[in-house]
Amino acid sequence: MEKIDVLCVGHAAYDLIFSVAQHPGVDEKIVATAFSEAGGGPAANAAVAVARLGYQAAFAGFLGEDVYGEKHWQELRQNGVDTRWIIRGTTPTPLSAIIVKPDGKRALINYKGACKALAADSIDFSSIQPKVILFDGHEPYILCH
Repeated sequence: MEKIDVLCVGHAAYDLIFSVAQHPGVDEKIVATAFSEAGGGPAANAAVAVARLGYQAAFAGFLGEDVYGEKHWQELRQNGVDTRWIIRGTTPTPLSAIIVKPDGKRALINYKGACKALAADSIDFSSIQPKVILFDGHEPYILCH
């Protein structure tokens, strides 16, 4: 039985982050002052935070078999998150474009495409015994399993 401190179940997206002086207006084109990219999503971010605090963290959710899913998967692993309960598939990884002003106010556009909630039996949790389970609400059927 795997001993995990926190199992984080839910949404993962890959974030494309644009720093701007101001949010664009209607039909306005602006130039970003900086750009960064990173894995995101509430449950995936929580798993990284738990691992960085020195606890055993695992993430259960979906990542596509595309460039963004691969980058996100690698980032989770590099941060010490157990990725054995991630479902990979041909549906593209959800993406978020985040536009951030200097004062921290942001606008976010999320694209899930054809990504659907995972089925209740899509992940086998029989080999894991987490002390805490965090559900972010994006995988409601797994909660029923």
